[in-house]
Amino acid sequence: MDQNMYRWKRFWCQWEGKYRLTDDGFLYDPESEPFRDMCPDVVSFQSISNNHCLILLGEPGIGKTSALNEEVKTIDSGIEISGGRTLRIDLNSVSASSDLSEKLFESQAIRDWIEGDYPLHIFLDSLDECLLRIDNFSAILIARLKHYPISRLYLRIACRTADWQRLRILERELKNLWDKDIVGVFELLPLRRRDVSTAAKTRAIDPDVFLNEIVDRDAGPLAARPITLKFLLDTYSKDKKIPYGKIALYYEGCQLLCKEPNEYRKESGHTGRLSWDQRIIVAARIAAMTIFSKKDVIIYVDNASIKNNGTCLAG
Repeated sequence: MDQNMYRWKRFWCQWEGKYRLTDDGFLYDPESEPFRDMCPDVVSFQSISNNHCLILLGEPGIGKTSALNEEVKTIDSGIEISGGRTLRIDLNSVSASSDLSEKLFESQAIRDWIEGDYPLHIFLDSLDECLLRIDNFSAILIARLKHYPISRLYLRIACRTADWQRLRILERELKNLWDKDIVGVFELLPLRRRDVSTAAKTRAIDPDVFLNEIVDRDAGPLAARPITLKFLLDTYSKDKKIPYGKIALYYEGCQLLCKEPNEYRKESGHTGRLSWDQRIIVAARIAAMTIFSKKDVIIYVDNASIKNNGTCLAG
């Protein structure tokens, strides 16, 4: 879904921080006075853009790549006016460590920056894609950064939330390089009700009628994520209504989430061994576990992570 056409302002939350969703599944608007205190850890990208190192997380379909692209465009001109430079690399295009060196570490942009005296803003998207081909990416990155003038470096890394759990060592190493207070880990949050209204208006759909149908069908959690919002908008544009059958509606929405939307993973064959219907079964069992255990999240920690971290986190 091309989020840039809607000009949404997306919000981020400190990882494992606190935020609130409405009963309908939308993010409480942090810019609205009544709800500001309900979202103490929720921030805009602009408010954290001065951090030297940012890890930007997001669930599949939440729109982190589009949000990152929008932020890059927003700050690009300001960086250049102040004398800085930007370098953006989509890591899903990196096939091997030699390719990583050529595109990043040995690039002309890096060489010019090292020899110069200006700040460089590096945006690395799709870290989870890169890890499928370069499993020692973290070690390579840290080894290189130790020889860079990091006081002039602003690093932004985007990654799927689930994959970051096994990269806590990288987080610690980054905090050792910079002051830990200027290394932030933030997760992209669902859409606000007003964002969905904006998308409906852009599609020439009456936003009040559309949102009323969303609420009536209990489809807020689907509408609050760009990938499934597109499904709802397309359905409404075609049929002038959203189906009443909640089971069928959620099944189709969950189907979209369980199918692999990333073309690079499909082309490379890194789509996992489970079919989309098998993933739905697994997801349903995890959902049942969270309900019956009264936990918000379940974190898988393998033996290597336990050995390295010394602890195992529960939801």
